[in-house]
Amino acid sequence: MTFKDILVPMTDAPEAAARAAVAADLAHRFGGTVSGVFLEARLFGDPMVAESLTYLSPDDIDRLLAEHDQALGKAAGKARAALEAAAAQAGAPCEWQTINGDSDMALIARARRADLTVLAAITPVCLAIRRIPVQAVGMACGGPVLLVPEGGAPNLGRRVMVAWNGSRESARALRDAWPLIEAADTVHVLQVAGPDAEVDDEGLGRIFQRHGRKVDLIVDRALSASATEILTRRIRDFDIDLLVMGLFGHSRVREVVLGGVSQDIIDAPPVATLLSH
Repeated sequence: MTFKDILVPMTDAPEAAARAAVAADLAHRFGGTVSGVFLEARLFGDPMVAESLTYLSPDDIDRLLAEHDQALGKAAGKARAALEAAAAQAGAPCEWQTINGDSDMALIARARRADLTVLAAITPVCLAIRRIPVQAVGMACGGPVLLVPEGGAPNLGRRVMVAWNGSRESARALRDAWPLIEAADTVHVLQVAGPDAEVDDEGLGRIFQRHGRKVDLIVDRALSASATEILTRRIRDFDIDLLVMGLFGHSRVREVVLGGVSQDIIDAPPVATLLSH
C-alpha cells in the first residue's frame, strides 16, 4: 500500500493552508496527488433559513441567492489558491473539486476513494452552521484519516509512535500506516497494560522485523495515570511527530459516554495522528 491520492477538505481559513501543506508534502513524498475538496452549503439546505425565506419577496430571494453564490465563489477561490500554493511549494500535482456540504455523505463518499484523508478535528462547511467531525469520516470511510493539529505538522513521520492494544482497530491502523512507518527515522510501539496483563512483545517484534523495520517496543504498566496521560507523556519523552492508533477500539457510545483514548486525542491532539477504524 502507498498514498497516491491524498484528500484534504479546504476552507478559506488560515489553518486550512497548514493542512494543505501537510497533504501536499505527503503527496510529494509518495509520488501522489493532493486532492482538495471544498464543501459548500445550499442556501435552502438549512431548514431554518429556508423557512425564513418564505416571508421574502421573489426579488429579495433572488438577491440573497446571488449574494450567497458570490460569497461561496469568493471563499472557494481563496481556498483553491491556498491548496495550489501548497502543492507548488511541495512540488506535487493537485486537483480541485467542489462538493455538497449539506450532509456528511459527499465528503465520506470522496474519502472512500482516497488512500488517506487529511482532516481537522472539525471540518466546517462554508456559509453554514454545519460541522463534520473527524470521527464521522474516520468511522465511515473505510480507510485512514490523518488528524492534523491547528498549527500544522512540520516534519511529520520522522519519529512515529504506534499505540497498540491488540484490538482490530489498532491492527488496522498499523497496516494503514506502513508507508509512513517504513520511511520513519525511529518507530516506537507503546502498549499500556495492567500489572498482570499479558503482552505480545515477541509477536509484535516479529511483524516489524519481517518488514525490515527496527522498532522500540515499550510496555508501560503505570497505575497512577490514565492511558491518555501515559500516551501523551511518552509522545513528549520521545519527541514524537506522528501517532498511529485505532479509532474507537471500544464501542463508540461507550467512549463518548464514559470517555476513551480516541476521544481524548481528538479533543486535544498532542501531535498529528493517523486514525483508522
